[in-house]
Amino acid sequence: MIDWLVGPQVKVNGYRIELGEIEAALCSAGADWLDQAVVLVRKNQIVAYLKAKGMHGPVTPEDVLKLKERVSRTLTSYMLPKYVYSTIF
Repeated sequence: MIDWLVGPQVKVNGYRIELGEIEAALCSAGADWLDQAVVLVRKNQIVAYLKAKGMHGPVTPEDVLKLKERVSRTLTSYMLPKYVYSTIF
């Protein structure tokens, strides 16, 4: 169940989550190669879309694994994106 709260929070599975906090954690964890992260809620799941810096090239599966490992140190488990996609936007 998704509830939209006042301000930048959403409620996913009973937890209040600020999507901007997840975006900031992703960008910080991938600072050497990540240009931008956008986090959305789709079908009651947290989804992240990533854009690599121009010189890095496309986001690789290894990049995503390292990023997930790094960000799991700072975010609680219910805030971790279920799906992570590489995109150009």
